[in-house]
Amino acid sequence: MRLEFEKVQEVGQGKSPDLLHFYDNEAQVLSMENGRLYGKATQTPLGTWSQRKFEQKVDISVDDDIKYFGINLLGGFGAVGAYKTGDIHKLLIYELEIDLSPYLENASIQYDINSPVSSFDLSVENVKNPDPEKQGNVGVSEHESYLTPGSRINFSFKMGDSDFYDLGRFYIDRSNYRLLDHAASCNGRNLMGKALKDQSFDENTVLSYKHIHEHIKDILILAGVSPYNIVVQASNVKAGYEFDPNMDYLSGIKDILKSEDNWKIEELVDGSLVAGNNSYGAFNTRSTYQFQRGSEVFSRNIVRDDMDSYRRVCVHNRGFEIQIYKDVKAYQGWNLRGNKTLYVTIPEGTTKDDAQKYANTIAKQLEYVGKVETFTGPFRPYLLIGDEAVIIDEKGADNLGLITQIRHRFGKGGFSTEFIVDSGGQIGQGRLTDYISKITQHKSSSRIYDED
Repeated sequence: MRLEFEKVQEVGQGKSPDLLHFYDNEAQVLSMENGRLYGKATQTPLGTWSQRKFEQKVDISVDDDIKYFGINLLGGFGAVGAYKTGDIHKLLIYELEIDLSPYLENASIQYDINSPVSSFDLSVENVKNPDPEKQGNVGVSEHESYLTPGSRINFSFKMGDSDFYDLGRFYIDRSNYRLLDHAASCNGRNLMGKALKDQSFDENTVLSYKHIHEHIKDILILAGVSPYNIVVQASNVKAGYEFDPNMDYLSGIKDILKSEDNWKIEELVDGSLVAGNNSYGAFNTRSTYQFQRGSEVFSRNIVRDDMDSYRRVCVHNRGFEIQIYKDVKAYQGWNLRGNKTLYVTIPEGTTKDDAQKYANTIAKQLEYVGKVETFTGPFRPYLLIGDEAVIIDEKGADNLGLITQIRHRFGKGGFSTEFIVDSGGQIGQGRLTDYISKITQHKSSSRIYDED
């Protein structure tokens, strides 16, 4: 038997070619070249294949030296496949992404400098599902639902013919549906919250003596994070740890991060988890943004509070054998008492010169503490926690401080970004509270030093 094709179109060269044709009429051609996996996509409107224009070839490999690649569609689910790399056989699972954009009512995403866990709220128009293979409604119904706890929500944004701008990947905690209601809603958190904050060490409480970056990777993999989404800076520090069984993974990682100066963990909008020094290149670079008051942004709330404002600072050790005083310049017009002093206890062994340096830095940052301002303005998906805000008005430019909270709102109610600026912070240095925590930080109580 011989198949006679009506039309033949050459779309590229490579080994082990395969084609995936999805329900939305997108088609993807996959092939191998020099041990790497490549793909190119096209649209097949109404199933028309004649002279399709394919996009540029894209390297989609996560491994080198790939052999024996194969993949097949699973109707209504996605695709499954496999390949071999080195001595490892890997299973590929691709789950179809359901586009709910046409049904969007309103959504919001929230970020806070005090926690790496971000959250979202989403409501969709819960119309009858147009897919004939699915019963019930688009979002949530009595027996079937896309918005089930644990499902992943990908948020992205585009204007006109622009590229998509990722806003983050989140996982549903809770969905809400009322019979005959026109809308369904859900809320949830990012991977840091779902995988790290919700899970605990249980029986796996002891981590043997080795480099701390290896411990961080091990914990993330134990939490179910894909190795391809883990980026950890190498460290020369070695340590062992013993955690309580009920300690969550995120708290354990934060404990390990104390072994290095200025280390943090952060989730990027593509779902990658990055750990390392503040200056590590894998983190998103923080920037300074200028906003025109009254046209680009509008102030919604201003809080001036002298509770955390001081006229002096004293850096001292526990027995006050070392005590360094430094005067602080206060906001003009703020009538603070002369002996309102902030006392900061430094660890034993800190030198007098270091104490003097700490006092100078704290006194300088205390000059700006006490003012928190909330702004709202047009949608700005590029803003990051830790960016610096400069507000321009008729008096000139005023460097207000660091952005500590962000809330993006989008949907039928409009598109806007609300952010809060804390005067007690500077780009590259963080907030005053962050600096004090760093210089007063003690080693992890869970750290053990056996080298056996």
